[in-house]
Amino acid sequence: MVFKVLGKIFALCPLSKWEAGAPSITLKCDPDYALEIREQYHCIKPGFHANKKHWNTIYLNKNEVSKEFLLELISQSYDMVLKNMSKKQRDQLKNDL
Repeated sequence: MVFKVLGKIFALCPLSKWEAGAPSITLKCDPDYALEIREQYHCIKPGFHANKKHWNTIYLNKNEVSKEFLLELISQSYDMVLKNMSKKQRDQLKNDL
């Protein structure tokens, strides 16, 4: 499953893994912060099939990250994608809401 904002991906969830009991989500992340949280959490790894510098995969079956922290990471990923868009695109999104 792919989650996008204005056609740009900010989250990926492989449904086959979820169905097999190994849920994960891949999210965009600031490169420095990505390294920091990878050191803190064993369930956060470089992005699977993604740019390892900018993406993390969070393996959720270990219950190591809280729901609140996961939602924070999802929000950060969404915000990073928005930040890299043009002002015109961001304005379009505001108008669509």
